[in-house]
Amino acid sequence: MPCISVDDNVVLKSYEGSAEGMVQSFMDRYLCSNVDEIIEELWLQDRHHFDDTIQVNFI
Repeated sequence: MPCISVDDNVVLKSYEGSAEGMVQSFMDRYLCSNVDEIIEELWLQDRHHFDDTIQVNFI
C-alpha cells in the first residue's frame, strides 16, 4: 500500500493483490516520470547479471 504525497498531505491508497494491482501501483507512482528511461537505466546497470542467459537485439 504505497503512500502518495498530494499537496503536503499523505494519502494511503490500496491496490488489489494481483498482477493488475501491481501494474496499477507502478503506473500511479511513475506516470509523471519518464519510466522508459528509468527502466532502461536499471536494465543497463543489471544486465551483466544476465548476459549469459538472454540476448537482446535492438533494431
